[in-house]
Amino acid sequence: MNNTFDLTHQMELSFNNQSATEIPQRKTSHRAKAKWWFQQMRTVVDRTFDWTPAPIRAEQTYMKLSRVKV
Repeated sequence: MNNTFDLTHQMELSFNNQSATEIPQRKTSHRAKAKWWFQQMRTVVDRTFDWTPAPIRAEQTYMKLSRVKV
């Protein structure tokens, strides 16, 4: 029985009958997802409207009361 290994070649492992060098195909590419996302953000920005800010509220003031010993 020969228990020596040929270490001059890279070992491959496979799962689910796929070779290790095979790249699984994605349904959509990262670029397509990014394109979709940025298009959605552009649509949101385009749908915004100008608004006027709320009026400034009055400043809250404090009454300084002297401490009374009871």
